[in-house]
This record gives sequence, C-alpha cells and structure tokens, in this order.
Amino acid sequence: MNQHRGASRRASLSVLCGVIALSLLLTAAPAEAGRASCEAFLDLRQNNSGQFQYTVDINSDRRRCERDRKVTIWHDENRNGVLDEGEFVIAKGRTNNDGRLQLVADVVPPIGDWVGVLVKQTPKCKEFSDSFKFQGFPE
Repeated sequence: MNQHRGASRRASLSVLCGVIALSLLLTAAPAEAGRASCEAFLDLRQNNSGQFQYTVDINSDRRRCERDRKVTIWHDENRNGVLDEGEFVIAKGRTNNDGRLQLVADVVPPIGDWVGVLVKQTPKCKEFSDSFKFQGFPE
C-alpha cells in the first residue's frame, strides 16, 4: 500500500509540474501577442550634392510604435532580412514623432542588390525586418 501512495505522489507531482510548465507558456504567449506590429517603407534618392538620402517610414496601428524607434539600414548581401556578420551597416538612427527617419550617407548598394531595414523591438511593439531590392534612382 505504501508503494501505491509513493507512485500516486510521483504522478501527482508530475502532473503538477506539467500544469506549472503549461501555465508559464500561456503567460508568456500573451506578452508577444500584446505587442503591436509595424511595417517599414524605404525610399532612396540621390540629393544635389551627390549623397544618398535614405528615408524610412514606419506605419503601425499604435502611434507609439512609430515614433522614437531604433532603425538600422544595411546592405543585405544574402537577402535574408537579417543583419549577418560581414554585412555592411549603411546607417542607424531613430524615427521622429511622425515615424520617419531621414539619413544621408555616402554609400549605396549596386543596382539589383538588397537593402535591409531593421526596426528594433520595444516592450509594446514588435520588431520588423525586411529587405528591399535597389532598382536604381528614379529618372
């Protein structure tokens, strides 16, 4: 009879550990689900002095997810949307209150190459990362 109680206690403990683990997973999931998503748009133009102006506009359903966001622009050589070791960072900055970042740089990737844009995650906003194919400058 004591062996039965011991097995019963181990089974109860096992079930309890499973319930605790499941509750931890369920409490962690809403934290990500509660973050607002965003998307970024990149515009690249050459100014009169021959420098290149990168403009990133961030759109989100939550205004706070547009302003004061950290943005990294890089030459995404393998077009995977991830800033990998050895890839060249073109510029970094923060968006203004309207969700816009304008930076001037002396470099531009070759036509047909990809430019990556990374918008860092915040406690209330999801990270965004994507690559855009550079088609050249508008005529």
